[in-house]
Amino acid sequence: QVKAERQKPSGLLQPLPIPEWKWEHLTMDFVFKLPRTQNKHDGVWVIVDQLTKSAHFLP
Repeated sequence: QVKAERQKPSGLLQPLPIPEWKWEHLTMDFVFKLPRTQNKHDGVWVIVDQLTKSAHFLP
């Protein structure tokens, strides 16, 4: 027995544009369940610049 395909065919992949300036395009994420600091923080906010790949970590 063969099941019918129920998903719409995916389109062609499109390349992402390359940023022209530093800090023009950022990605952000939160990381939790880390060991607690003296200030009782257990997570960090991670910000990454997509052009330079430099990362900043904020409690």
